[in-house]
Amino acid sequence: MHTLQHEREGVCILPGRPGNMGDVRVLSTCVQILKKEKLLLLSYERGLWDALFPDTEIVLLSDRTTCATSPVSGWFGKIRRMIASLSRMLRKMPVIITTLRRSKCFILLGMDNLDGHYGVFYVLQVVSLVWLARWSGARVEIINCSFNSRPSRLAVVALRCLPSAVRIVAREPIAQARMERYLSRPIVLAADVAFLFRPVVRAQNALQPFIDWIRGERVKGQRVLGLNMADIPDVPTDDLVRMCIRTVERMRSASFLLIPHVKYGLATMPDEEQLLRRILSGLSLESRGRCSLVPFPYDLSDLEQLLSALDCALTGRMHFSIGLLSVGVPVCCVPYQDKFEGLFVDYLHMPELLFNLNAVIAEGDFVQPLQEFLSSRDAYARRIQEELPLLRKLSAKNFWESDGVLTGASAEIPALSASSRGVFPHHRACCPAPLPRGRNPSSCSRTN
Repeated sequence: MHTLQHEREGVCILPGRPGNMGDVRVLSTCVQILKKEKLLLLSYERGLWDALFPDTEIVLLSDRTTCATSPVSGWFGKIRRMIASLSRMLRKMPVIITTLRRSKCFILLGMDNLDGHYGVFYVLQVVSLVWLARWSGARVEIINCSFNSRPSRLAVVALRCLPSAVRIVAREPIAQARMERYLSRPIVLAADVAFLFRPVVRAQNALQPFIDWIRGERVKGQRVLGLNMADIPDVPTDDLVRMCIRTVERMRSASFLLIPHVKYGLATMPDEEQLLRRILSGLSLESRGRCSLVPFPYDLSDLEQLLSALDCALTGRMHFSIGLLSVGVPVCCVPYQDKFEGLFVDYLHMPELLFNLNAVIAEGDFVQPLQEFLSSRDAYARRIQEELPLLRKLSAKNFWESDGVLTGASAEIPALSASSRGVFPHHRACCPAPLPRGRNPSSCSRTN
């Protein structure tokens, strides 16, 4: 256990178990922006976070990994896991209070976790920690929030109990509109923190062989597309694999670099590398020769350079999209939740980059929309480059205070100009009744 030796600028809560490179990108950005020698990360599952952030201090709140492997299922298993998690947190309470009292600012990454989809108990824990932080005298900020269309009723009630001084930041207009209606409080509008990620320049890139492979394919006259695919709610995995195989087989003038973005290492959780290997193994010998697979894990800074070498990409992951957009590479998405609309419609004004899933399923592959996309690839690249500066300024609002001070952040965050505030007003009536009943449908399932 690390020791607390001096006052901290900020305390961040890690989103959960390592394995989702979207979470790693957001956490890495926070570590870059907040003074890392004064940043302490409160983690529910330490896992590999120590290795990813060796220069930061990590305090373990509770270990959900042991609890998650419990053989008991059903409601009794859920109650047992909740009690076990609560008891661990209570045992850590002296450490938590000491940590918060030595901190000037408590920053919580909202992500997709505040609407109760991944568990109402997590939301209750968060609310209790926020009250503890306020009691300890820390400024509290909940940043980078999404909010689905049917949040848990109990989660909404708990969030309404947050102190009025807590600053909450939504990462897309549709989430801002929902949170303002459900929580009856003002919500700051920003863009995703991940747009502020700064890759580390190294003498050697571990993914250089794949960059060389891309160049080799171009010499052959091929266009090189990145392919990242995740399990999509309501679409059987076998059907998704079959559509991807048919797409690669039919697009003979294109080569594909398969890139996994999520791999938790647990049988019950997503493993995109395994899914992509299924696609690779189902291809003919000729098509397999036009493909390559990036093994997991990899370094995000190395990945950034690799993504910049692609012509474009097809993905089902939000933060994989952000990685591509950040280097000016056009990307088309298979949206499974309306947070994609927040980025591609409300911010980029490019709804045509979101494929109609029902139409794709009916067609049996992605060939037609991909070919239409490739015909306008250069125009999309220019438009993305034009929008990027404003997106980064909006991202900085996650750390921006009303008095013009960046909360514990370095001067490297782009300053907000007056013209960049309120540029994207939310314009859709997107909220149902203020207090929904029941749990979220499976169609709202998502991972960053």
